[in-house]
Amino acid sequence: MSRAGSWMGGMMPMGGGMMIIGLAWLVLLLAVGAAIVWLIVRGRGRQTDRDARQVLDVRYAGGELDRETYLRRRDDLAGHAPASR
Repeated sequence: MSRAGSWMGGMMPMGGGMMIIGLAWLVLLLAVGAAIVWLIVRGRGRQTDRDARQVLDVRYAGGELDRETYLRRRDDLAGHAPASR
């Protein structure tokens, strides 16, 4: 009986430590995965906004849009209230 007791006593701390290390790795992997997803989603939105603004700027510079239309659309893209004129 003393042999079994010493065997269990010797293995339990090691098993518990391995479980904590495993959980720490799992939490770390989940955090890295969440950060990657967040960066991808955040980057997509900014890229689209930037591209739309560049197209708008080019159209205004080329004379396709008048100043009022340009300002209104620029404010729409930025999510702001219309500029007072």
